[in-house]
Amino acid sequence: QKCEQKDTCQSQPCNYQGTCVPAGDSFSCVCPPGATGVTCEYLDPCYIQPCRNNGTCTNGTVLGTYLCKCLSGYYGSECQNHDTCQVVN
Repeated sequence: QKCEQKDTCQSQPCNYQGTCVPAGDSFSCVCPPGATGVTCEYLDPCYIQPCRNNGTCTNGTVLGTYLCKCLSGYYGSECQNHDTCQVVN
């Protein structure tokens, strides 16, 4: 009697182009940079560096969200706006 081995990676279970590695009756995912989780399902929103003008990205309290801390003279959700009226000493 011949047993066929199930291809646990056939369904391509890894998200964000993660690499599936068969492991017996199961699998594991090797996630690309910025992705985590069993199937690479969580993407770090700060990985793509969304904050402009040297703003600092911090992961938000809700999964998949982020906050930008802007340098002096910049504002906006991604520090995209420049305050041209700021007084320079």
